[in-house]
Amino acid sequence: MSADLLLLSVALGSLGAVVRYGVQSWGAVTSSAQMGILIVNVAGSALAGGLVALPSSFATAAILAGFCGGLTTLSTMVIHLLPVPGAPPLRTRLGLALAHVLGSVGAALAAYSAVAWWLVN
Repeated sequence: MSADLLLLSVALGSLGAVVRYGVQSWGAVTSSAQMGILIVNVAGSALAGGLVALPSSFATAAILAGFCGGLTTLSTMVIHLLPVPGAPPLRTRLGLALAHVLGSVGAALAAYSAVAWWLVN
């Protein structure tokens, strides 16, 4: 990895983390922090899926590794699923986990397919 790509990835990763914080804070105010994390994970996965369909370039690598990496978060999702006192019931936590997996994978596949179709046609 070149120094330029590393610096751009770090800068975009910082931007992605700030966007994640904003969306998570908005989610906590309007509905729940879990919904904000779900939104950023699905949106970040969709963006990553679309980028993977594009031809490789300096920009796509930096956006994928930097912005998408800073935007999405597995660790925060896992914390929301832990069975700690005051946590939602198991059924709710399992539903949230399923929404994350299906939403993120589905969004990535849909975006990849859309971009690949657009490139071919």
